[in-house]
Formats: sequence, C-alpha cells, structure tokens
Amino acid sequence: MGDPAVSVGVYATAIWMIQRQEALATLADPAQDLAALEADVQAASRRGGRRHE
Repeated sequence: MGDPAVSVGVYATAIWMIQRQEALATLADPAQDLAALEADVQAASRRGGRRHE
C-alpha cells in the first residue's frame, strides 16, 4: 500500500510543476471534502443528532 505522505508529496509536486500551487489550499480544506461532510451528517443522523434552530 505504501506511505500516504509519498502520494501527497507526488501530487503536490505535480501541482507545483504546472504552477497551480494555489490549488493546494483548496485540496487541504476540510470544507471542500464533501464525502467526509456527508459521512458526518449520516453519522449524526444515526446517533439521533438534532438540528440547531
């Protein structure tokens, strides 16, 4: 499987090589990880979480 840090480093180097390093901030932004946000919502629903109104 390998060390995940190596994959991230390769990806970051590729982005830098095409001069799109500003994309790294978006890549690392948890608010942009829609799959993780959806998983959090589903987990809260299973726990019976309530919406704050």
